[in-house]
Amino acid sequence: MDALECVVTLRIRTAIVHLGTACEIASNLYLSRHNKEADPDVKKILRRRISFAEKHFHRLTNLISHKSLRTEDPEIFATIEEMYKLRNIIVHQGGYSGAETSSIKTEQAMRFYDAANTAIIWIDNL
Repeated sequence: MDALECVVTLRIRTAIVHLGTACEIASNLYLSRHNKEADPDVKKILRRRISFAEKHFHRLTNLISHKSLRTEDPEIFATIEEMYKLRNIIVHQGGYSGAETSSIKTEQAMRFYDAANTAIIWIDNL
């Protein structure tokens, strides 16, 4: 089941987890394509306690390709930040009961879906 199907069938929390996973995979593939998984500077960034989007779509891409989603498309970057924070609430706090996740509407989930697709295409083209 893909993220879009989850959004359409109102399985919003599952969709958010799928979208977060897709963004992680895209970032990992980016590092692999550039043979940077073992790079000490990359490892240092990955160990930092900063947000997912900051780490994967700004710091790492800026280091390796001198590109940043944060500067090139701040709205998409902010949406990825928001989506991944909700993903962490769902995964680490055991579900969908928190106030932050209980009020997610289909339109917001579609915005997350569109942002994730845009971010994945962006990083795939670096």
